Parts: sequence; structure tokens; C-alpha cells
Amino acid sequence: MASKMYNSPGERDCCTVPPVVTGKYELKGKYRPFGGLTKVYFTGGSKDSGKAIITVYDVFGLKSQTLQGADIVARSLGIQVIVPDFFDGYSIPEIVFPPSTLEDKKLIDTWRDTTGDPMMHMDDFYAVTDALRSEGFTKIGATGFCWGGKLITVAGRWPEKLDAIASVHPGGVTADDAVDLAIR
Repeated sequence: MASKMYNSPGERDCCTVPPVVTGKYELKGKYRPFGGLTKVYFTGGSKDSGKAIITVYDVFGLKSQTLQGADIVARSLGIQVIVPDFFDGYSIPEIVFPPSTLEDKKLIDTWRDTTGDPMMHMDDFYAVTDALRSEGFTKIGATGFCWGGKLITVAGRWPEKLDAIASVHPGGVTADDAVDLAIR
């Protein structure tokens, strides 16, 4: 078998660190359509706090590890946490990442140029923030993991949409992305 082709040292950790709960995890929240998207995971408290966090996943989409994290944050802070499915189910299959063949690499590169282009999802992201505001949330933050880090860094250019961002091992973020960052 060919060895895996990691693009950076962090990719190895991304692909090998297990979720908090392995095996069958029982979700604490529910899925529902929201902000024009067909599938958004909602977990946590009511709107009473006026605070919400949007969690933007990595290239693997709505996976147990990300949803577990959303449940933990929502329970710990007593606020609403949502995880929108921007990929509409078309995430990168874990089996091909990191790529071990040129075919795997081509599949990933094609995905990154289409579904995986963060700029393609900005309108959907802002529709979600607008929908949260219309439901009475006055403070909205976003966390982004890897791929999601790029999306929320770009989204951080518009402080009327977000009050805070936190990017965890952001994939694809460049120095130019931070130039217009308005959330400080």
C-alpha cells in the first residue's frame, strides 16, 4: 500500500486523533432546515441567552467528532450551537484523505475546486447569520475547523454579521485573508 501524502504536519493529527466518544454517539440536538439550508444541527439552550455559535466543520462534514464538540460547547456555555451542512452531504470521504494515490489526490483537488471552495458558501453562511438575528440572537460567534477556519476568517470581514470568530487549525487561510478582518 502506498504511504499517505500529507500536505502539512497538522494533517496527520487531523486524520488520527479519535473522537471524544468512539462508537455510537447519541446526539443531544436535532436537525432541521434553517437559513435556506436543508440540514442544520441545533444543540443547546433556548434563545433566552441571545447568544449563538455557528460551528463550521472541516472537509469531512457532519461527523460525530464535530457534533460531539458542538454538544459539549452548548452544554458548557448554556447557549445555542448550530452546525450547518454547507456541503449538503458531499464531503470528502475519510478513506481518501490524506490521499495515498494520485486518483485520491485528483478527487480531493476536484472537490476543493467545487463543493469545497469556501467562497461558494459565503451567501449560505450569511443567510444563517441573518436567520439567527431574525430569531432574536444578538451575539453570534463562529468557530471553524480546518476548512471552516478559512470560511469564518473571510466571514470576519463583516462585523454586522458576526461578533466573534475562533479558527482552529485553519486550512487554506492566508495573510491576505486577515488584512480585511474587521472582528478584533
